[in-house]
Amino acid sequence: MQIASYRDPNCRRTIEYALRQAASPAKVFFGIVEQRCGAGAHCKGGVMPDGSVREKPADPECVKDFCSSAFGEAYCGGGGTDGRGGGQVRLIELSEREAMGPMMARYLASKLWRGENFFMQLDSHINFGPSWDDKLRAMVAATPNPPKAVISTYPIPCSMEPGSFAGAAESAGVRMCGSLFSAPGGEGRIVRLEGSSMYERLPPKTPRFTPFVAAGFYFAPAGFLRDVPFDPYLAWVFMGEEILLSARLWTYGWDFYTPTHNVVGHHYFETGAPRFWETLGRVYETPGMHNYLQGMVVERIKQLIGYPESQRLEPENLNVDLEHFGLGKVRPLADYMAMVGVDVAAKTTTTPSWCQSGKTPPLLVQKYGASANY
Repeated sequence: MQIASYRDPNCRRTIEYALRQAASPAKVFFGIVEQRCGAGAHCKGGVMPDGSVREKPADPECVKDFCSSAFGEAYCGGGGTDGRGGGQVRLIELSEREAMGPMMARYLASKLWRGENFFMQLDSHINFGPSWDDKLRAMVAATPNPPKAVISTYPIPCSMEPGSFAGAAESAGVRMCGSLFSAPGGEGRIVRLEGSSMYERLPPKTPRFTPFVAAGFYFAPAGFLRDVPFDPYLAWVFMGEEILLSARLWTYGWDFYTPTHNVVGHHYFETGAPRFWETLGRVYETPGMHNYLQGMVVERIKQLIGYPESQRLEPENLNVDLEHFGLGKVRPLADYMAMVGVDVAAKTTTTPSWCQSGKTPPLLVQKYGASANY
């Protein structure tokens, strides 16, 4: 279970709930990148609606606090209670001033993988339903292509109170079907994913195809790390992560599915929660610095997913190592973009009807021999 936590007071509870609700907690291992503001660092909160920024106490220590607890100590053995040992919780610590965005944090977290059979990426503010681990493995096994199946969605909202997700745990899984282009400006008209919706009243018997992978929750056989390793050259980028991840996986032959029923819930941050780009602006004393850096680096993503205006990158080192961190050759990018309704030349999107109706994508049937009856 890979978690990139940025100054998140809910991180410790995410770890604890995952273990308490797992059918086999002894088989759940964590790779956590904890980015926090420590004691004596003059910590500040996020920007409030009125533009103010408030002083804030030092952030909790997610892993240390968990591993020092009566419940957590048993899972952090082999090296004391700080998460650095040989137990089930592995840790990389960064100060908030060292944070370089979620994609870099996920790259670092991926280096904590030790050969476990399944891989799960989550945000650090997640609640869990009972036996979520067994249920997700069963969902992968029920797909038409279990060696290359990703279960993913934007989870339904929930609080981080103990047991608050129990009532939603058996509801029909929500599905992401739509996308849109961001406005001109800091995000560079990158493809963003729309929110998830409930399309079935009752959980279907098998997971339904979905066009995209959500970075805040996906579960897959860990073999995808060989095909699509995390790219270390995408510091600062926030929007663009999910469309690139989806395109890379699909061109390597992976398919994406919605959970049959909801097994995790997402706690959405309160007003004023700190964001990494706010820290960046303070460190460099340059308002808008995040947008400048993102605008430069996001061109690497735009080149890979076919933006015609981004095929010559400046500076040239944005092109480095694309043979390792680029697209696959199993299926062409053009097929994927047509299937999910994204036209990067015209900057238009169409929500695919096959996703809304829960059908197999016609392209997979016509060109790749998938079953239309799935």
